[in-house]
Amino acid sequence: MKRNVSSTTIMAFHFLRSLLHLNSYGGGGGGGVSPLRRSLRIRQAAYTSMAVAAGPRRAWSTALLRRLSPRRPHHRRAAPLRRNKIRVLGEVRRGVDDGDAALRKVVPGGDRLDCCSLLEETASYIEFLSMQVELMQRISSRSACIDLVRSF
Repeated sequence: MKRNVSSTTIMAFHFLRSLLHLNSYGGGGGGGVSPLRRSLRIRQAAYTSMAVAAGPRRAWSTALLRRLSPRRPHHRRAAPLRRNKIRVLGEVRRGVDDGDAALRKVVPGGDRLDCCSLLEETASYIEFLSMQVELMQRISSRSACIDLVRSF
C-alpha cells in the first residue's frame, strides 16, 4: 500500500505536539504524574493523533475519537424493538462468521459495519497502525541518540 505523506506528517505533528504539551503541563520529569498515568496519556496521544490523521471519513477514527473524548455525548435510548425484529436480528447474528466477529472486536467502530466495509476499515486501520509504529520507532531512536550525546 502506498502511504499518504500528508497523513504521516499530520500524525507526527499531532503526536509531537501532544508529547510537548504532556511534558510542559503536568507530565514532565517532575514528581507530579505516576509512570502508569504518563504511559496512558502517551498512548491516548498516539491514538488521538492517528485518528485525526485518518480524518472523519473512517469509521474507526471517529469511533476512536469518540471513545477518547473527555466530553462524552449523551446517548439516546433506542426505541424498543418488536418481537419479529428481534427474532430476525437473532437469526442474522447467528450467521456471522467467526473471523468477522474477531475483526469487529479489534477494529474500533467495526460492530456497526457490513462485511465489505469492515474489510476496508481494517485495511485502513492496519495502515495507520503501521505508520504509528514507524513514527514511534523514529522518535525513540532519535531520543536515544540525543540521550547518548548528552551523557558525554
